[in-house]
Amino acid sequence: MADHSLQQVDLTPTDSADRAGYLVRHQGFAVLGDFLSPQLAEPMPGVLMKLIEDDLSTWGENPYYRDSWMVMNLMFRHELFVDVLNTTRLREFAEPVIGKSAILYSFTSSSMPPSDSNFSRRIHVDSPRLIPAYPTNVGFVIPLTDFTANNGGTEVLPFSHTREEAPSVDEFTNHSIVIEAKVGQALMFNARLWHSGGVNQTVEPRHALTINMCRSFMRQHFDFSRMVNRLFEKSASRQAYSLIGWDVRMPSSLDEYYVHEDDRLYRPNQG
Repeated sequence: MADHSLQQVDLTPTDSADRAGYLVRHQGFAVLGDFLSPQLAEPMPGVLMKLIEDDLSTWGENPYYRDSWMVMNLMFRHELFVDVLNTTRLREFAEPVIGKSAILYSFTSSSMPPSDSNFSRRIHVDSPRLIPAYPTNVGFVIPLTDFTANNGGTEVLPFSHTREEAPSVDEFTNHSIVIEAKVGQALMFNARLWHSGGVNQTVEPRHALTINMCRSFMRQHFDFSRMVNRLFEKSASRQAYSLIGWDVRMPSSLDEYYVHEDDRLYRPNQG
């Protein structure tokens, strides 16, 4: 195992996709600068609290429900989150790492209740696959509350994206760093980076968006194209449709297969 303890970690926020891609490949993560507009981010915590309450009411008694304070499939829950797909540079930043046709694997929130944590509070990776020199997924954590060491900022183990085995608790505790980032900035990381959600030691919730992007030929967390609802249809741009995997759908019949190229579900040049 390589010793990275003496290597310098770059925490400088960047707005360059190429620079971010280099850092993700080298140290496993990058901090992005102005990624989400403050105007779009400002009302999101209030919307998330309502969605969290709805989910707790619906799923709270389900023995398999482990995602409390983490709302899934946000683009089908409120127009604000459709605008994240409409306006952010997700694909531009993902391109240097996993290609220009990357699509959403998942779009979730990660809120930390006061004096508590959530399911992310474990040392883990967001992709089970480790293919040397071939990352398959890239993650984005977008603070909606300023991230600090006290309110549950994401903890990462730099340079750990190339290793298969999990770090011990002692190693992670001694060598991980807390990402302190402002609202509208983002943490971008190789989904093989070992990381953990923090613990919120304050009296206010800590909110964030979490997005996982994957290569276009991979299966997604949900079949998003079949889940499209009226809310999404009313607000989604062409970019948003492409991001959810609209252009990589499989034909379900010969009638859908033997059509003009412009009418095919699977568009050309999708990786």
